[in-house]
Amino acid sequence: MGSIISSESNQKARKPRRTKADLEKAIRVAAEKLIVERGFSDTLVTDIMKMADIEPTVFYKRYKNISEFYSEFVKERDYWFSDIIKNAMKGEDLMDDVYSMLCCLLSELSGKSLMLELLRWEVAQGNDITNYTSKLREEHTLPLAGKYLSHYFGTNVDIVAWSALLIGGIYYLCLHKDRAPFCGIDVNNPEHVERLRMALHSIVEQLRWLMEKQSEKEKIAENLRKQGVSEDIIKKCVSL
Repeated sequence: MGSIISSESNQKARKPRRTKADLEKAIRVAAEKLIVERGFSDTLVTDIMKMADIEPTVFYKRYKNISEFYSEFVKERDYWFSDIIKNAMKGEDLMDDVYSMLCCLLSELSGKSLMLELLRWEVAQGNDITNYTSKLREEHTLPLAGKYLSHYFGTNVDIVAWSALLIGGIYYLCLHKDRAPFCGIDVNNPEHVERLRMALHSIVEQLRWLMEKQSEKEKIAENLRKQGVSEDIIKKCVSL
């Protein structure tokens, strides 16, 4: 009787059999949760195994080491910036797209997120993985930069440089948020995040105004040319 009860207990205690897809998902879910909590550098492969409830053989059957796992993991997860770029290039109003992109970045990075930890890892460590993700993100920005340049060609508005400064500022504020506020702005405070959104809106509207003024000057210059006015006089008129 005792052996029968023991056998039944063992059967109940057995874990349900997981498919290959289930195991892969468990590893990735555990890794993402731990990385968001601790960062890439402080997440150990043993912690991932424990949280995923797998044996070491299950992990190492798939990956040689944690670096190989991270290499595949970040390629799958580093989608956020490319998606934002693709969405930003679909709109008809360029400045609305710029504002939307900047707000999406701010929302993504102001809270706890895998993407924030990936940026933190890139800044803190140089390795094959961080070099790859950094270069990939730059490649994703090139089509958008080209779109900006085509709209602002021949103007004195360097929208690409403006965008680089704004994106870099968002990066720094979010990466620095757990150390101290910057200029009194605390990204951990939702009210301060809203202040940043309002500031971004003001900057974008200022850029829009500059573009409209530039367009007006170009129309004036074209009308003056049709009337036979010299280029020297046109330059003096449109620079007023």
